Amino acid sequence: MKKYLPIFFILIAYISNAQYIKEEKKANVVAYWEKGDEFEYEQLEKEYKINKNDTIITKNKKFDVKLKIVDQDSTSYTIHWENTPDLTAYPPAIAQMVTEKVGNSVFKYKTDEYGSFQELLNINEIIEFNNRTMDLMLESITDKKARKEFEEVSKIILKNQEVITQFAINKINTLHFFYGHALELGKPENDEFENINPITKNKIQYKQSIELESFDEEENTYSLYSEIYPRENNIIGEIKSTLETIISKEVKEMEEIQNFDYISKIFQVTHNSGVILYQMKRDFIEADNQEVIKEIEFILK
Repeated sequence: MKKYLPIFFILIAYISNAQYIKEEKKANVVAYWEKGDEFEYEQLEKEYKINKNDTIITKNKKFDVKLKIVDQDSTSYTIHWENTPDLTAYPPAIAQMVTEKVGNSVFKYKTDEYGSFQELLNINEIIEFNNRTMDLMLESITDKKARKEFEEVSKIILKNQEVITQFAINKINTLHFFYGHALELGKPENDEFENINPITKNKIQYKQSIELESFDEEENTYSLYSEIYPRENNIIGEIKSTLETIISKEVKEMEEIQNFDYISKIFQVTHNSGVILYQMKRDFIEADNQEVIKEIEFILK
C-alpha cells in the first residue's frame, strides 16, 4: 500500500474536486470584467501530512498569478492565466535553469457571462509544460530506484491527458467556484449533485453547501463559504478503479484502507464589483493512519 499511497492522495483531488455544473439561474455572484482587465494574485500552496505519531511534513509553494481578460462577448469571457513560480529560495543558477527549461504554466479558458468556468482551450500547451517539468525532475534524480519510482508515478499522473485536463480544470474551478450562484444571507444552499469520472465513466454522488456568510458595507465586500463531501463513502473504490484503469493493473493494496474521510472547504472574500480579494481552499483527506491537508490561497495584490 505504501507504494501507491502518494498516488492515492493525488487522485483524491482529481476525483473529488471535479467540475460541478450548476443549473441555470440568476446569479448574485457575478464577474463584471472587460476585455483588457488584468488581475494579479499571490498563490500559496501548502500540504500537511500528519500521522498518528504527530509527525508533520510540510510542503510550500508560491506563485505569482496573472489573469488577463483577452476577449469577451455577451455570453462569455476568454481568460489567460499565467503562473510564475517563486524561485528565490533556489541558487541563481538553478533558478535560471528552471526558468529556461520549464518556463511558466499557462491556462487559457472560457467562462460564461457570470464568470463560471466553461471550457479549457490549451490542453496541448499544458501537456508540453508537464513534459518539460517531468524531464527536469528526472535529470535531478540520481538514485536509480527513486528515479524508476518517479517514472512510474509520472506515467500515471503527468502523462495522462485526461488526468492532466482534470487537474487544470480543478485549479481553474477553485478560483471561479462561487461565480454564478444566487445566495441570500442566512440561507445556505444545500445541493446534491452527480459527477462523471472521465476515466472510469462512473457516477459519483456529492453533497454541497454554499452560503453567504457576511457583508462589510464599509469595505463593499462580502464573504462566502462552501463545503463539498461525498454522499456515500464510495471514493476509495472509485480511486482504485481510476488507478487500475490508468495502469491496466489490479491494485489489491487499496483494499487495505479501512477508514476514510474527505471534505473540501472554500472561504472567499469578494468585492461588490465581482473581484476576488482573497480565497482559501482546504481539502481534508484521512486514510487509516495518515491525514493530508491540501491548502491553496489566492491573495489579490
